[in-house]
Amino acid sequence: MKILYEDENYLGFLKPAGMPTTYGDTAECFVGQVKETHPELFNFTGFKEDEGGLLYRLDNETSGLLLFAKNKEAFDEFVGDDSLQKIYLAEVFVQGELKESGEIFDPIVHKSSKKMAVLKPGKKVTHRGKPITCTTHYEHLGGDFYECTITKGARHQIRAHLASMDAPIIGDTLYGGPEDATLHLYCTGIKSDFLNIDVRDAIVG
Repeated sequence: MKILYEDENYLGFLKPAGMPTTYGDTAECFVGQVKETHPELFNFTGFKEDEGGLLYRLDNETSGLLLFAKNKEAFDEFVGDDSLQKIYLAEVFVQGELKESGEIFDPIVHKSSKKMAVLKPGKKVTHRGKPITCTTHYEHLGGDFYECTITKGARHQIRAHLASMDAPIIGDTLYGGPEDATLHLYCTGIKSDFLNIDVRDAIVG
């Protein structure tokens, strides 16, 4: 249970790749481990009673900063802040010509129970449900590394968006990336009008 960030209102842990954030089909999840070591984070109800102060989820395969509120007031301030952005670091396999920086606006849809798809103009995609409007801002950091910034976030948003630009994330075989032991996608920070958390160095050195 490595702690990446702490102040009077928030506590951030390093969630490992390959573990569900919260309760689901498997018995083991990261929230369950946090509850054992930090039961004080479960003295109020946030989104769900058994999740305590959990502020957002990370995909099973994604690692990095997972933030909890220490009290209901801090929880409400976080989830009600329209300025809030989540920052990710992605190591990609660039097959096309991804720009130095840009934004991907294409909506995302559920293609199957496990996979999302990006709706591009002029391209027909069979999907379930309504398209999800979302934006991914990306910026080249050097080498194969890109910083990606999102707001609310849809399931697999960064993974699907980058793959749609012919730049799948390393280890993301679901979206055409080269095989590796883990997905090279890390949540490295939170930015808002009242928070500025950057834990990139603690995660990737």
